[in-house]
Amino acid sequence: MTEQIGNVTLDETFYGGTDLYCDGEVEDTLLAIARDHSEEEFVRIIEEQKSWPVLYHLSRFRENIVSWLPISRESKVLEIGAGCGAITGALSKRAGSVTCIDLSKKRSMINAYRHRESGNITIKIGNFKDIEPSLDTDYDFVLLIGVFEYGQGYIDTDTPYEDFLKIVSRHCAPQGRMVIAIENQYGLKYFAGCKEDHVGDYFTGLEDYPAGGGVRTFGRDGLIRIMERCGIDKYHFYYPYPDYKFMTTLYSDAYLPRVGELTNNMRNFDRERMALFDEKNVYDGLIREGRYAEFANSFLVVIGEPTEQIYVKYSNDRAQQYAIRTDICVSDGVRYVEKRPDTSKAQAHIQRLLENYGKLCEKYEGSGLQINTCEAAGDAVRFAYVEGGTLEEALDECLYRDDEEGFLALLARYEEIAAYHEDMPVSDHDLIFANILIGTKDGGTADEQSGAVVSKGWSAKLRAPWTLIDYEWTFSEAEDGAALTKRAMFVYASGPEIRRRWLFAHGIAQRYGIAPETLSCLQSEENKFQQRVMLGQRSMAQLYEQMGQPVMPVKELVRAEQEMEQLRKFQVYVDTGDGFSEERSFFMPNVYQDRSRVSVRIPFGKEVRALRLDPALVPCMLYGVKLCVNGRCVYEQTAGLKGASAAPDCAVSTNGVQAAGGAMVFTTNDPNLTVNISGMELSGENELTMEAGIIFLTEEAAKSLYPEAPAHGQQEREKHKAFWKR
Repeated sequence: MTEQIGNVTLDETFYGGTDLYCDGEVEDTLLAIARDHSEEEFVRIIEEQKSWPVLYHLSRFRENIVSWLPISRESKVLEIGAGCGAITGALSKRAGSVTCIDLSKKRSMINAYRHRESGNITIKIGNFKDIEPSLDTDYDFVLLIGVFEYGQGYIDTDTPYEDFLKIVSRHCAPQGRMVIAIENQYGLKYFAGCKEDHVGDYFTGLEDYPAGGGVRTFGRDGLIRIMERCGIDKYHFYYPYPDYKFMTTLYSDAYLPRVGELTNNMRNFDRERMALFDEKNVYDGLIREGRYAEFANSFLVVIGEPTEQIYVKYSNDRAQQYAIRTDICVSDGVRYVEKRPDTSKAQAHIQRLLENYGKLCEKYEGSGLQINTCEAAGDAVRFAYVEGGTLEEALDECLYRDDEEGFLALLARYEEIAAYHEDMPVSDHDLIFANILIGTKDGGTADEQSGAVVSKGWSAKLRAPWTLIDYEWTFSEAEDGAALTKRAMFVYASGPEIRRRWLFAHGIAQRYGIAPETLSCLQSEENKFQQRVMLGQRSMAQLYEQMGQPVMPVKELVRAEQEMEQLRKFQVYVDTGDGFSEERSFFMPNVYQDRSRVSVRIPFGKEVRALRLDPALVPCMLYGVKLCVNGRCVYEQTAGLKGASAAPDCAVSTNGVQAAGGAMVFTTNDPNLTVNISGMELSGENELTMEAGIIFLTEEAAKSLYPEAPAHGQQEREKHKAFWKR
């Protein structure tokens, strides 16, 4: 049985009539969007809906994970687990035919409606193990994008993942490729505080899925062992960043990330997360140690021949006429760089790079700045691959060595270049430090891991060739060198915090009008340029600001909790006839039970006339207070305190105010209850006990409850903190 939706064929031969997998009402929303709107409208709808499922299923950025693959009109493609068609469109635009398999009819309908203009898509609905025997065995590409981790659900055997892979591989042509995209069980984001993507709990994957279940991911070596047990020995690992779902950059074992590149780590759209550490700094250390591949957040494994691309970077998070892709490729052992349009509208932007090359060569002739060669290559442009490290990396080296002289020397050389022929009506607005490469000739040797120039001193870098490697944002207008330098400095200072601290400490930033009080103004200027690039479209960063879930910065929370813990102290003052004083006070240990109850026993001698109990050094609320002396109840909280007590020979007073139900609210940082026992007959050894519920309050919360109450606690709190620290 088949059904047509536009040009797409739905094959229900193996469909059981019921969707066994469903995300609920959101699928109805997705179906209505796909049925009633064109894909061109999805960007607007995503921005309006502000919904993670809508973004996840309909965003064109999902296609990045596959649109770089060398799929041609001669290619026959099998997509297992097609879902709502997030990548089906990218496959359809490139391939001769696309066969999709999915368990859900509703999801398959969403897929069909959104791609109904395509005439080369067939969607088979049903369980993979039922459909599999009917599939062809000559697919050029077999894709498992976010599917392999569900292998236990597809194959009910003792070795489901191995058997799944063996079964799927039967459908690959002899020279075909299988492509697997999957989260890394040991991805750094999980150590840093992200919840496991499928189970939704902290550290579940790192703990090797102790609760079991029908889904699991693997580390790099785990995937290798599965492939080798299947007899697969030709495989190649790629590393989508930040992950495979919304990939912006693809690395490989032949081209790993450089130190400082991995800065886009907060992308938790779907659920809240902790931030246990700065992932960028940890990644930098892993890169230096050659351990990045083990901790990449996601893997993309190509089984079969490798691709020519060893690095892919998408710059399609912008208006369509500027959306491009940058590839670093290897052919016959030679590396080269290509930039190509990611949309048909961006073709003119790519071709302008050829014009930019000619204009900039003319402008900078004689300056010592080389312009990386650019030539046409079909609908793309091709650049030479230049070895070396960037000017940004060289400046960082000086910064980390606290070498102000070297930093300023490199900066002075840059300023000369920025000001060179500044009156000519051509300028590269993006002449930032990261776009200038310092070659290795007479300037050190290239570090094979990071690509950085190993320092032989900054003077060597001044002698080495400087090459402008990216001049995408070149305009036919003059821009003075001072403005270019100021922007380059601002972009540099917008990086890691250590840069700003160092630049401000040495007074370098201030020389270029960059100061803490001017950063917002400079950012506003930068935003105008970004708006020029975006043309009103929201970037993923802006969508994250709208839709991202809370991030709990654990170090800051722990620090704040430690500070508060110092103030959650139960202090006792003793009056033997001459009043209370700090010298005759002490702190009681182990007073709080679950931070919600006070239970304390205070011994005192017969010479004591009164005791003052300070339940905390912060505002708080006490309820259910019960005070006993030598086992006899002297006060039990009722509907109001008002200085009364249950015993005629004992008086209790407080600086709190009465709340509903008789609770005491203390708006001061010096809350206290005074128990006057001068009228009681006491023995040599005595004991005061207190039982109460307690709620700790912020000063703002306490004052909002009782704004008329006096708040005279800051000095008292500082006094107590100082005394306690002694």
